Amino acid sequence: MNKINISSKSTIPANCAVTINAKLKEGAFKNAPMKKYPYIIKSDIVNATITEEKNYIINRDYIVEINENRDENNLINLSLWEKYSSDYMKNITIDNKKISFNSSNNSLVLPKEKGIYKFKVTYEVEPVLAGDVNFYINTPYDEGKTENLEVNITSPFNIDDYYVNFMEKGVNLGTKRYTSDINNKTLIFTNLNNVNAGEYINFTLQVDNNLFKRPTPFVYYVFLVLSLLTLPLFIFSYIKNKDKEPFISAIEFYPPQNLNSADVAYAYNQKVSTRDMVSLIFYWASHNHIKITINKDKSFMLEKINKLDDKHKKYEKTIFKDLFKAGDDKSVTDEQLEDATIESINSSRKDVKDYFKNEKDLINRHSIKKARLISLLPIIIILLNFIYNGILSHNLTSSLFMSLILIVSFLIFSNLFISISKNNSKNKYISENKFKSILLKSLLLLIYIIINIFISLYNQLSVSSTIITLLISIIDIVLCGLIVSRSDYGKDILAKIEGFKNFIEVAEKERLEALLEDDPYYFYNTLPFAQVLGVTKKWIDKFDKISMQQPPFYNTYYPMNDIYAISMLNSSLNNITSTVSSSAYAPSSSSDGFGGGGFSGGGGGGGGGSSW
Repeated sequence: MNKINISSKSTIPANCAVTINAKLKEGAFKNAPMKKYPYIIKSDIVNATITEEKNYIINRDYIVEINENRDENNLINLSLWEKYSSDYMKNITIDNKKISFNSSNNSLVLPKEKGIYKFKVTYEVEPVLAGDVNFYINTPYDEGKTENLEVNITSPFNIDDYYVNFMEKGVNLGTKRYTSDINNKTLIFTNLNNVNAGEYINFTLQVDNNLFKRPTPFVYYVFLVLSLLTLPLFIFSYIKNKDKEPFISAIEFYPPQNLNSADVAYAYNQKVSTRDMVSLIFYWASHNHIKITINKDKSFMLEKINKLDDKHKKYEKTIFKDLFKAGDDKSVTDEQLEDATIESINSSRKDVKDYFKNEKDLINRHSIKKARLISLLPIIIILLNFIYNGILSHNLTSSLFMSLILIVSFLIFSNLFISISKNNSKNKYISENKFKSILLKSLLLLIYIIINIFISLYNQLSVSSTIITLLISIIDIVLCGLIVSRSDYGKDILAKIEGFKNFIEVAEKERLEALLEDDPYYFYNTLPFAQVLGVTKKWIDKFDKISMQQPPFYNTYYPMNDIYAISMLNSSLNNITSTVSSSAYAPSSSSDGFGGGGFSGGGGGGGGGSSW
């Protein structure tokens, strides 16, 4: 019988394999036609020498029989080296003019005519210095078979061990295919039967990689010199651009002149919230433009006393006008405000920010430009490091691409440091506010270091050059934050505001009584500024057991003759703030883009609580 019949008892599901094992008599296929190869390598004698620079000098003596004619577009390619390897092939010589070299796939192009060709090929391979000692003899892409293969690989150093990777297939699978041995630093390999088409042979030699030495690429010396120059350059930049005068905030009894409470909030924090804007109502009241009536049921009314004069800014007049438009243009109640929309409260925050421009700019813009300018040097060093490692790894294109990723990361983090320092510039001068800024910057640096480690491991970069590059980029990122500073005007305003805030926190009873003699409404006139600085409760507590006149612009159902009454007033003002803020179509105070958290009734620093 030479037939096998199979039938299933049930449906065979899709993707379910059926395997048949059949044992045939020995010699069953002895008369089967032999596979015809397009070419046969009758002999391939390989003599290779590894140099002390870890270059491979290879000589191959071929005898090749071509069994069919080919046209120009379908010539036979005979592999010399793995085409997907990152090793460089160079100095290829062939002693037969009919045979050429195809650099796109590291192969010989054989003649188109049938016949037997005897020729010698010499070539040099420069592998990656840090990689294993690998030799590729043939590849699975070759169409012909090899009858006789002899390989001799001589190393300048001891071969501790070796591995023959023989990927087998075809008729000789499972038999002994070759002999191999080490003899006096030379690996000797000989095949025992045909190496069939599609079979693959390469060798890995275990030689101490530290013994191989190559000339260091010139780009590394450029990298090293620039790296060594960077540190003194950074020190010089810091000394040249740091603040020449120490920051001193003397005690101030009043907030800065010509600035309203919203201006002070922005000048101090570089952000202004909707609640900061609402503090203008109490600022206007202290300037005799509004009278505030507070009723026992917690309702309130704002009455217009006088229009804002030219001492007040344009955006103040807009808010003032829109505020009373919600009522009868002369007064407005809490109920009317609850139903109103006063968009100018929210939109005017930008006007507050725009006030501090040009000569009143809080930030020294030249310091930002200088910070960005010194970032150019680390970019060059990062690029040189990846070019150097690209040369070593024989993968310059990939290295340049990864350098671009790291350069973009560096620019992002250096600009984040510049932005944090710019938007929180008071932290540079006021020590009590530095911790959060340092914590945030430390977290960013940690993320940047992790990105560097990941990229370095992925690209197998040189450890020494990577550490140098990382240190320089970290120093530069930190320096970018340190160089950014306030302008002279910004420092002067900050010193005056901080001086006033310090006075609120340390003021003595005798001094406050003296100030009340000069200005009976001193407490109420400065209250809006204490509100935006977040020290309202401290300011109220300072006036405990100090008698004060009730101002005409606050009409309350209780006499304001002690600290408890003032605390009640503070609660009422907070209620007014919440009502007016809700009419501004602004985000909640916790997510306010120009500032957040409202006015704290607690200690210094501002912006933590829901009340003043």
